[in-house]
Amino acid sequence: MCIRQRQPQSMKKEIYNLQIVRGIAALIVVAGHLLPPAIAEYIPGQVGVSMFFFLSGYIMLYSFKASEHPVTFLKKRFLRIHPAYLIISLPLILAALVKTTSVQYMLHTVLLLPWLEWSREKNSFNIHSPIANPVAWTLMFEYYFYAIFTLGKSIRNNRNFVFYFSSIAIVTIMALSNFFLGNDGKLGWTTLSWHAITSNLCNISFIAGMSWQLMSENKHVEHKRPWALLLIPLSIILLDKVSPLTNISNNQIIDLLFSCIPCWIFVAALSTSARLTGRIFDRIHATGQYSYSLYLFHSVLATIIYQLHLAPKYEWPVALVSITLSLWISKYLYKYIESVNVIELVKNGHSRYKKARGYTG
Repeated sequence: MCIRQRQPQSMKKEIYNLQIVRGIAALIVVAGHLLPPAIAEYIPGQVGVSMFFFLSGYIMLYSFKASEHPVTFLKKRFLRIHPAYLIISLPLILAALVKTTSVQYMLHTVLLLPWLEWSREKNSFNIHSPIANPVAWTLMFEYYFYAIFTLGKSIRNNRNFVFYFSSIAIVTIMALSNFFLGNDGKLGWTTLSWHAITSNLCNISFIAGMSWQLMSENKHVEHKRPWALLLIPLSIILLDKVSPLTNISNNQIIDLLFSCIPCWIFVAALSTSARLTGRIFDRIHATGQYSYSLYLFHSVLATIIYQLHLAPKYEWPVALVSITLSLWISKYLYKYIESVNVIELVKNGHSRYKKARGYTG
């Protein structure tokens, strides 16, 4: 979901507003994890995730380059996500290593590999979460989307083709996965098996984001309405009712209707509205800039707090301190970790090494 690129003048308004959406999404997730349980249970963190997935689909088409090789595209996405994920999640990864000492578990955590069947395998790992950083489950869905998107680019590096290919592939795999492997009836973060990811209805948010980006290119977009996005989920639900190939759980349909769809309409409407101005929006925009670091780091604090089993009288002070720390530290994590170009860093380090050793060639 990287949008720190030079943007065409005509799209600056949309990108600015969408960066605000990223900030809102991150703050919703942070509040849902760090506020006291009595309050947090009423904050739907899944709403923030729906926004992130919609934005991811939107940005993938917006930043599409036909001249970019599929491998180069995938490498950029990997370097955008993985180094920061590993470094920021390191405390949780090390804690998990001490607790489970399982090489298999660490491989799944480090490489963000889905499980074959977590519910059956988890008893041997002495740990309850399928990955060390609990919020990183969304990254597995992101990588799944990127893999399909890259495959489309490999077949034909044309934006419209990749859109249709990715959309059809996601829906087809979802239907087949539900039919042959079943549906665990849970939301995305629970099991993280291959079939749980491929069969989950939240993948439709990627399609919705791509669809809206194509619709937004029309010069008469101001006359369009984001309600058109309703055609996507309603078609999926209709397919579920009339086709034996799907077996989507009620939980996922509820999530689609009351989390995904409202988020799509909200983000789509914001993308076509006038640029939001004012001190509050500027602050949220700044938060959107480092939202990925915030998303990962707040989970470290949330995991620690969860292990403390705080008495009610300490919940609010700890919540306020942890939210403040998350926002403050994430700025520096973004500056010194997330925004660092790993390839350039390695090249520069290698050049300095050669210079120090007296090499000239």
